[in-house]
Amino acid sequence: VKRGYRGILEESAFCKEEATGEGMGIFRRQVRITTRTLRAIFNYKTLLNPFRHHLFSLKLFSHKLMKYMTPFWMILTLTTNTFLAFTGDALYIFLLMFQLILYISAFVGLVRKNGFGKSRLIEICYSYVLVNIAYLWGWLKYLRGETYTSWSPDR
Repeated sequence: VKRGYRGILEESAFCKEEATGEGMGIFRRQVRITTRTLRAIFNYKTLLNPFRHHLFSLKLFSHKLMKYMTPFWMILTLTTNTFLAFTGDALYIFLLMFQLILYISAFVGLVRKNGFGKSRLIEICYSYVLVNIAYLWGWLKYLRGETYTSWSPDR
């Protein structure tokens, strides 16, 4: 794209890969992907210029960069809702309770990995929080200058 070429979606193309399995494998993979993607985005930050790269820059910003910003929005939202809930407004109390249920469910999902029954909703909460913690960890690794030049996939 930087050199003027277009990326074309091939509708019939598909990729098949084995799932990485459980929590820590998923976590390590997401940290690695986040760190590498952030490095690529910031090494080629001119691609974020919408006047030069039009729709591609918007897609890069909204589909990649904003996705990796989610843990910061989660922290900001939890902090803000905590303060606002103390005003006594029912809406903010409800939103805070909803957020706390998400985080408690994620914790239950972590504990459940060690023998509790399965719940699809708890598994979704666990996966969502786990991936966003991995994004946050990927940011920390990126900001510390850590790189991944190779890795051994989980088998």
